[in-house]
Amino acid sequence: MRALDQSITAETLSAWMQLARLVALSFGGGALKKEHWELVQSLERTRVSRLPAGTATVAAPAAAKAAPRAPEMALPTEMAIPMADDDSD
Repeated sequence: MRALDQSITAETLSAWMQLARLVALSFGGGALKKEHWELVQSLERTRVSRLPAGTATVAAPAAAKAAPRAPEMALPTEMAIPMADDDSD
């Protein structure tokens, strides 16, 4: 990857690896898979594309192929938070 873009530093690569590990954990797995890495790269390309022109400090990763879309996840409309009864008055 660095051979394609010299602006990718060790710190950038480390951050991407940490994000990929978090993505793997968020999907319930402990092992980092290619799909997790590709998702992080897709998210990074999207992030960089949203920055104002000339403000990106790191170029978006080169797209070797169409990036996979993140799985659609339904968000709860309401979350019930259990409250402890406080009868100690």
